[in-house]
Amino acid sequence: MQKLLMDVTGRSFPDLMRFRLLQPLGMLLSTYQQPLHGSRRHSAALAHDTTGQRLDVPWMVYPELAAAGLWSTSEELATLVRSLQRTAAGDVVQPLSRNVVRDLWQPVGVGSFSAGFHVFQQGEGWYFAHMGSNQGYRSFLMAPQSKGYGLVVMTNGEGGWTLIERICRRIQQVYDWDVQQTEGQFRFAPQKGLGCLPNVRATEPRPSTSG
Repeated sequence: MQKLLMDVTGRSFPDLMRFRLLQPLGMLLSTYQQPLHGSRRHSAALAHDTTGQRLDVPWMVYPELAAAGLWSTSEELATLVRSLQRTAAGDVVQPLSRNVVRDLWQPVGVGSFSAGFHVFQQGEGWYFAHMGSNQGYRSFLMAPQSKGYGLVVMTNGEGGWTLIERICRRIQQVYDWDVQQTEGQFRFAPQKGLGCLPNVRATEPRPSTSG
């Protein structure tokens, strides 16, 4: 897909994403530039292994930019999440259309995967999530499709899943998210998967909606 977009537009992938997606969303600190420009290196978190030790290199440089090349912040990823929610709700938000967002959330028939997200029904609604796992980093975002909240947790260590799990579940409890089991007085379900995801398994595709 990255190569196709570059061939069709005649632009580099970092430039294409900056002008067509990141800048319109106000994600001005985010970039697909690899390696990072010198002016940005001082603000980038350094990579660590599972024991918390610095890696031999500050971070891995990936040629597959679409899959592993994004540098961002938790605040700007939250901006993306909120834009998807607002667009799906019918608000006029650029640059993605409502139909494009619905396509991003449509399961493709392989477990809970859609085009870029995990999509699953949990608690009282449908959610979308994404796990980031580059060398030296672990991150996670999760949000309901039809409500205006969500979470983004980013760590600069390969052992970050434990911390992500604790932060994620604490947020769900404090803010009374509806992803938890609702039977009985004890609302909060046990751990189901990494980053608060349910166990990844084959699920019935979500029916498409109209309107």
